[in-house]
Amino acid sequence: SEAKKLACPIPVATAALQQFISGESLGLGKQDDSQVVKVYEQITRVTVAKKSSSTDLHQSTLVLDNDYVKVWKKAIPSSQPAFFASCQESKIKLRLQDVMITFDMTRPPPISKQEGVSAEFHELLWENDKARVYKLSLPPGMSAHISYSFFYVSIVTSQGKIEREVLGDNIGDTILRWSEGSSGQKVIINWNSPTWNQRITNSSDAIFEQYIVELLQYR
Repeated sequence: SEAKKLACPIPVATAALQQFISGESLGLGKQDDSQVVKVYEQITRVTVAKKSSSTDLHQSTLVLDNDYVKVWKKAIPSSQPAFFASCQESKIKLRLQDVMITFDMTRPPPISKQEGVSAEFHELLWENDKARVYKLSLPPGMSAHISYSFFYVSIVTSQGKIEREVLGDNIGDTILRWSEGSSGQKVIINWNSPTWNQRITNSSDAIFEQYIVELLQYR
């Protein structure tokens, strides 16, 4: 070695070498150097690595990842209130009954509104400088006219079916019509560009519930 050529003592390296040799005896020879900690765990009977906490994102499922936001979903025990929101730096957490949804805002969207949504069947639940959260509750057989002039994450939490129509400029004109269902999923999360001049009708026998998370142009 270079140390031997230079006649330079390296007592710490010698001690470390012995630990790596001990690691090989434990069957860790093919693993990375960080696994030498298991030698000390074996000697002291103390576990250095701790299990991740229940709030760790590694225990969540990444359901959305784009240029503006990453979204994780995780099942949690049901609790009250049914809705709760919190924010820490770029991360927003929403608890919707028995689901925790975490948003990591990577950058602001290209457009957003200064004022919030003011439309029938919509309720503003929470807001800060990064996002607004609305709840759309549409009773069976009812229709709502929607126009969202912003980028948003849609979270559908109800089973059922809705009919969606893109309306024309003239009253009664329909450019496009399609149906949307839950497909057996309990929570459906999607990314949406601005939505203009649409009508949705609840064709199921239960209340249709959708959370709209509007991303703002924060600084």
